[in-house]
Amino acid sequence: MTVEPEPVPSPPRRARLLGLGAALFGGLMVHAAIPTLNLAVTALFAWVPALYLARALPWRRRLRLGWLLGFCADAITFAFISFTMEHMTSLPAAAGAGLVVLYAAWHGLLGGIFLALAEPARRAAESRLRGAGPVAVALTYAAVDWLWPQVFPLSIGHSFWQVGPVASVAALTGVPGLAFLVLLVNASLADLWRTRRPRRLLLSGAVLVALLGFGVGWYAHVHAVTPSRVLRVAVLQPNYTLEEKKRAAGRLGREAVAQQRRDFLTRLDAQLRALPRDRYDLVVGPEGAFPYNWRVDVESLPSGEGAPRDALPTRLVARAVAEGPHAHTLLGGLRRGPDGHTRNAAVHFAPDGMLLGYYDKQTLMAFGEYLPARGVFEDLFGEIHGIANLEPGDRACGFEAGAVKVACGICYESVFAGSTRDDIDDASLLVNLTIDTWFGTTNAPESHLMLQASRAVELGVPLVRAALTGITAVVGPDGQVEASLPRDVAGTLSVDVPLYDLSPPFRAVGPVFAWLALVVTFSLLALAFVRRRELWPPTGVVPSVRREGDDLSLPSRGAPDDAGRPRRTADN
Repeated sequence: MTVEPEPVPSPPRRARLLGLGAALFGGLMVHAAIPTLNLAVTALFAWVPALYLARALPWRRRLRLGWLLGFCADAITFAFISFTMEHMTSLPAAAGAGLVVLYAAWHGLLGGIFLALAEPARRAAESRLRGAGPVAVALTYAAVDWLWPQVFPLSIGHSFWQVGPVASVAALTGVPGLAFLVLLVNASLADLWRTRRPRRLLLSGAVLVALLGFGVGWYAHVHAVTPSRVLRVAVLQPNYTLEEKKRAAGRLGREAVAQQRRDFLTRLDAQLRALPRDRYDLVVGPEGAFPYNWRVDVESLPSGEGAPRDALPTRLVARAVAEGPHAHTLLGGLRRGPDGHTRNAAVHFAPDGMLLGYYDKQTLMAFGEYLPARGVFEDLFGEIHGIANLEPGDRACGFEAGAVKVACGICYESVFAGSTRDDIDDASLLVNLTIDTWFGTTNAPESHLMLQASRAVELGVPLVRAALTGITAVVGPDGQVEASLPRDVAGTLSVDVPLYDLSPPFRAVGPVFAWLALVVTFSLLALAFVRRRELWPPTGVVPSVRREGDDLSLPSRGAPDDAGRPRRTADN
């Protein structure tokens, strides 16, 4: 029987330097794991130094350490916010930089809260089951990551998006399960570093093998299933450049803007008419491909000389569909309804050019498509050029391309697992229309594609992504990019898309794993609170005897110090 002493805190100055080093190291490793570096392996040890130090830190210092790590990672990763605000609005560059700092400060709290809670959860788990600490830490991260309000829900679990057998774990657990796997490795390495006892990792290893076993099995299953049919798809990438979009957004005079829109429409018309007739089952064009406001009531309007002038662009596109590809076509643009409000829309044309329906984007992008609290700051809204004043839609997107049911999302919407799953119904294909022009040469387009690729795995359907300037891509139900067009080129991606009758557990039951992580984490934290005097022994008290290898101290309760005064419990 041996007793492992509590970690001894480092001297204050050395502790601060170690904490700063752990935060900087972790932030850089988290960033390196996502586009554009895509060094997924760095995610597996990004949190190791911070978790190692956390055992000797009080909760306030754990909170600061975790927050600083998250801040460092997010300040680099989301630097594209500054680029976008500078180039697409009239706000000064300092305002864009300020938004990056504010976002990183908010999002960094996710890491801070995780690290503050991870140690109580770890100790509570170890008090019940030897070697359960790393599992508890990983569950805590998965729960906090899932609950935390995020404008861009980029998780460390996305790191392995291009490693098919690992990414396929999301078919069971969603992205929270991938985050759990990554943090389980981190926590296990930190535990091994601290205790030097590999046998303590048997439970962690068993859980890791079980989840990866499912991922490998599901990945193999997807590749073994015979497609129910193959859909012939053409995906348009018109490539309206950043400078062109600036002009079209009104940076020049009215006549110059009008000419720019005519040029865009001419290019879209030519690209549609260039497609071979009757070769494709479905044609998809990106968000913003149509430079005017759609007239979705065009079928009820008079033709000829009595036709409204603003219906002519919609009719031009309808004729291009009928005379060009003669296929079901989905295109993005704006729509102004009878109420006078403008919405971001996707319009569905039949092969003969008849407009069959439309979808209005439900989840709008803050500071791009609307200004938060715009009702309070109406005067401010009028002064900021480049921020739209759009209204959200109120129904899911779904249409039929012949016998194929298709679900869709516009841009940002498809990064959200919950709403995408709720809206997909029984569709066998997911389509996303996006712009991504706003991000220029930053890593945002790659990151955006990475976030959306997870939806294909979770729902067991291919994803067809049409981007205005790239990255246009087709993603298989295993999450792997099967075909793509690079950024900043005009072209058409012609691809045969196999459709499958797959039923991933996540599509059927939803975020059960995330709820499980939340319930277990809450239970462990409650246990840690109830047993706080045992799990954080008073300073200087000799722990009672316990099993060899346990990582907890069970103190003699209420032991006085040398002066006979009650000892204070160490800060947890």
